[in-house]
Amino acid sequence: MSQQTGRTRRVAELLQQELGPMIQQELRDSRLKWVSIVRVDVAPDLKMAKVFYSLMPETEAAAAPEEIQAVLDHASGYLRGLLGRRVSLRHVPELTFVYDESLEYGDHMNRLLRSLDHGESDGD
Repeated sequence: MSQQTGRTRRVAELLQQELGPMIQQELRDSRLKWVSIVRVDVAPDLKMAKVFYSLMPETEAAAAPEEIQAVLDHASGYLRGLLGRRVSLRHVPELTFVYDESLEYGDHMNRLLRSLDHGESDGD
C-alpha cells in the first residue's frame, strides 16, 4: 500500500478526517477519546485501508493498548458502515487498525532526555 496515487491519497485523507471524530463520538468507550488517527494507507484498488492510530501517553488507553486494538477491530465493520453513509465513495474500503507506537516512543525519548538534563545539572 506504499504506492499512493492522487486518488488513493485523497481517499486516505478523507478517511482520516472522518474516522477520528467518528471513533471518539460514535463508539461508546471512554478510553477512545485518547485515540488519534495518525495516517491511513489505502490499497491501489481502494478495497483495503490500514488505519494507523496512536494513544496519548500516560492515559488509561495507553495502559492497555491490546484492549484498544480489540475494541477497534470489533468496531471496524460498524465504522465502515458509518463511513458508507457519510462519504461519497462507490466502495468503502475494509478497515484494518494498526497501532503506531511513534508517539509513545517520542514521549519516552523526551523523558529520557529530560532525565539526562536534570542529572547533569544536579551534579554541578
